[in-house]
Amino acid sequence: MYNLHILNKKNLTSDTPLNAALNDLILELNDSAKALVALLTKKFKTSS
Repeated sequence: MYNLHILNKKNLTSDTPLNAALNDLILELNDSAKALVALLTKKFKTSS
């Protein structure tokens, strides 16, 4: 998983409050997607 804070420093992107909030949202959505995939994978394995 990419560490967006380090990525921003490498690209010299300014770390504004909006950028920080958007980065946090992206990380949360990524974690939610991984959890959903894990849940669905488990559900399909048990129903097969």
